[in-house]
Amino acid sequence: MLALDANAFSYWIEAMNAAPEQPSGRLAEEKLALVRIFLWMPPEAGFHLVPTVKVEYEAIPNHAKRDCHIAWALSQVSEIQPSPQEALLAKRTEELVSYRVGASDGKIIAECEQARVGALLTCDGKLIERLRMETRVWLVRPSEFWDRMRIPRGSPPNRRPADGSPLLQCSWWQW
Repeated sequence: MLALDANAFSYWIEAMNAAPEQPSGRLAEEKLALVRIFLWMPPEAGFHLVPTVKVEYEAIPNHAKRDCHIAWALSQVSEIQPSPQEALLAKRTEELVSYRVGASDGKIIAECEQARVGALLTCDGKLIERLRMETRVWLVRPSEFWDRMRIPRGSPPNRRPADGSPLLQCSWWQW
């Protein structure tokens, strides 16, 4: 199972909605990787969100941005089921926070552990550095995950942008 943290979820949405513009800026490579991972992952696979990520995007103060996140969450990702056990979650979150990460980051990883998530896509280098040896969840940058997928160049994607999507007219995401 592959999950997104809140920032990776936002970056993915930004990149998918950017067409016809190609992602740019310091996280352009990560945004492009998120688009490619989504389009080339096996058809039976998908992005997942844990409850804390849902709480975070539902708290976005900008109504338009929050509504966009909700729409993408409802149509393109799956929430982790069943909900984590709160007592175990609180204990594990406390352990993870002792490694100098924020409470919500610790909780996201604890939720991933309980749900048996294999990898959490994140662009947070400090989170990866501080917790990679403290959890069985693979904390990984999208660009590294994309590289490890080892998709042969020229392979067709397993998913296509929706009909009418400006992304269909773009070549920047193609591999």
